[in-house]
Amino acid sequence: TGNDLAEKGYRSSSLHEGQVNFLMAYDVNDGAPLLSRAFEGGNLDKVSVKDVLSREELHDMLVIMDSGFYSAENVEALTSHNNSYIIPLHRRIKGCMDAVANLHVDGRFVYQKDRKASVIEYSVSLDAPGRRIIAYRDLNMAALKQSNYLRYIEQERKSYTRERFEEMKELFGVIVLQTSLDVSDEEVYR
Repeated sequence: TGNDLAEKGYRSSSLHEGQVNFLMAYDVNDGAPLLSRAFEGGNLDKVSVKDVLSREELHDMLVIMDSGFYSAENVEALTSHNNSYIIPLHRRIKGCMDAVANLHVDGRFVYQKDRKASVIEYSVSLDAPGRRIIAYRDLNMAALKQSNYLRYIEQERKSYTRERFEEMKELFGVIVLQTSLDVSDEEVYR
């Protein structure tokens, strides 16, 4: 017997099995589940979010999602009913490309997790009223990725070239987030 929800999804070439997608929401304070939905494996994540948002009326919530959920329509829906969101932007989205192309340093802070500390630089641009795009660069991660890439060039690994390094070096250690959350840029990162 088959599962009616199992379909080829975005990882079907590596999984070789049908997939089922789940969207879950938890209370950030106590970890209690608030809702869950199962979707066909072939559904795009952003379509699944649209479906949940059309069925559930969420109020005063912070929604944190991965970049697969991004769409202009979802962003609009996520800001209704006094909700806020944080979503990383995929590198092919215009807002992300613009943020990286115009990267300048508006501020710095130290991010510490356990014993590891990193200096984070950031740059802020306004996307629309009540929304901003923040490009963060982890200087430690950027240095690590650059040194690894240069080592791969020296080892003559396929597709690692000096030309490609020059194209990509400004992206190493960078994450770009879009948010409607009214807190400091450092708090968004944390």
